[in-house]
Amino acid sequence: MNIKLEIPESFYQGEEKCGYYVSPEMKKVWAVQLDLLNEFARVCEKYNLRWFINWGTLLGAVRHKGFIPWDDDMDVSMMREDYERFLDVADKEFHYPYHLRTRRNDKERMQNYAKLHNEDTTFFEPNEASQLRAGKKINYSQGIYIDIFQLFDAPDDEQEFRKFFGDIRFLEKIAGSFYHIEEVYTPAPKLWKRFIKFGLHSFLKLFRLHIYKKIWDKSADKIDACIYPDSKFVFHCNFLYPYEEFIKKFVFPRYFFDDTVLLPFEMMKLPAPSHYEELLQIQYGDWHKFLITYQHSHNYDAEHSYKYYTEEGHPLPETK
Repeated sequence: MNIKLEIPESFYQGEEKCGYYVSPEMKKVWAVQLDLLNEFARVCEKYNLRWFINWGTLLGAVRHKGFIPWDDDMDVSMMREDYERFLDVADKEFHYPYHLRTRRNDKERMQNYAKLHNEDTTFFEPNEASQLRAGKKINYSQGIYIDIFQLFDAPDDEQEFRKFFGDIRFLEKIAGSFYHIEEVYTPAPKLWKRFIKFGLHSFLKLFRLHIYKKIWDKSADKIDACIYPDSKFVFHCNFLYPYEEFIKKFVFPRYFFDDTVLLPFEMMKLPAPSHYEELLQIQYGDWHKFLITYQHSHNYDAEHSYKYYTEEGHPLPETK
C-alpha cells in the first residue's frame, strides 16, 4: 500500500469487534483512511487550521476508541473560514497519491464538502459499481477517501432560515428531477402525445446533466452566500429532510465547537468538539447503544488504483 503513516502489523489482523467480524481487507481500508487523515492533519497544523472529528468517526472515538466495526469511512468537520483557507492551500500541499476533490477542481463534484482520496487505491460505492458494470465511464477519482465537511452559518432569524432552507430544498429537488429524467420516462397512451413526450424527454435527457449542474451550482452559491459569522447556530448541509427534522438533526449551537479535546482513535489521538456528548445526542439519540446499522457493501481494494478497473478493464473487486 502506498501510505506514509507507520501502522503496526498487528493492526491488519482480522478480528471480531462487538459481535461483528472486521476482515484484514477492511483493516487495510482503515489504514489508508488513517494515513489520509494524518496527511490532512499535517496540512491543518502547518496553516493553523481548526478541525475535529464528527459523525461516525466521533461516535467511534467515544464508544469504540477507534472505528465503528461496521463502518468504512471517516468524517471530519471544519468551521467555514478554516475550510475556505484549507481549500486555498490544498493544491500546493497534496501530492500524489493524495488528491483533494472539491467543487473547485472537479466539474463532476456537486456536494458542498470535500473528499481527500488516495489515488493508488479503489473504493466504489454501489451506484458507481453498477454504472461500471453497465459500461458507463467514470471520470473522477474513486480512491479510498475521507470526507471533509464544513459547518455553515445559520441566520438567527427563524423565518429567514426557514425561507433559506425552503429555497435550497426546492432547487435541489428540481436538480434531482433533471438528474433522474432517464429513469422516470413512461410512454403516453396516445401516439401524438407519445411523440411529443418522447421528443421532450430526449431533449431534456441530452442536456439533463448540464441543467442539473447549473441548478445545483445556483443552490451551492446560495449556501456559500449565507454568511453570519456571529450567529448562534451552525449547520451541516443536508436538505433531504423536512425543515423540522433538519433543525433537530443538522443544526448545532456554535459554542459546541469553540474548544476541542483529544480522544483516542486506534493508534492516534484526534481532536473532537468539547461538547461531543451533546453533539452525539443530537445526531444519534441513544448513542451508547450498540446497533449494527450498516454493513460493508462497497467494492474496495487498498492495493490497486481504481484505474486498474476503470481504464484497464479488470473485473471489479468483490463486494465485501
